[in-house]
Amino acid sequence: MNPVSADSLGSSIASELKRSGLSMRELARRIDIAQPSISKWCANRYIPRVIYLERMAEVFGVSAHWLTYGEHASGRDEIVIRPKPERDDAFGLSLTADSAKATFNADPNDLMLFTQETDDMSPTIKGGNVVVIDQSVTSVVGSGIYLIQVGAARELRRIQPMVDGSLDIRIDNLKRSATEPAEADKLTVYGKVIATLALKIIR
Repeated sequence: MNPVSADSLGSSIASELKRSGLSMRELARRIDIAQPSISKWCANRYIPRVIYLERMAEVFGVSAHWLTYGEHASGRDEIVIRPKPERDDAFGLSLTADSAKATFNADPNDLMLFTQETDDMSPTIKGGNVVVIDQSVTSVVGSGIYLIQVGAARELRRIQPMVDGSLDIRIDNLKRSATEPAEADKLTVYGKVIATLALKIIR
């Protein structure tokens, strides 16, 4: 899939404004944001946060995927996956079901984003990086990086099944070199990492 471009997105917003006959002021009122932000988006100076992208798509009567990718979009079935859906400033991906399957080889309804907050998995996954999690994986199925419960938090860990049935759970940051052996039946697995994403968030 083509990366989100401020240029193409800004052009799509401007085009939809013209087609709909709405003014920037009216659009700003409907999506609950200051009018200058609309001007900056149309001028390709900033990329809107996902919550505003979705609100605009609803106002224009199109999908957020189409608004983002325009002529590159295919299909109408849209899937939005986010790391923190409860937050207004959360970001995410807007994908058609077909493109999600083609890109990640997984059921799009099983996908979620997770933001790695620490450097535990650096340099493989640096703090602030975003990964795609396949939530259908709820147990360790071979070596890989999993989202698991660590104390009170959910964290990414590299897990290697051992011949004796135990699991070698590690972080990739050699400066910390933490090892957390565990028994498979006592481990809570929330999914397996299937991709990392390079996202540039423009506030």
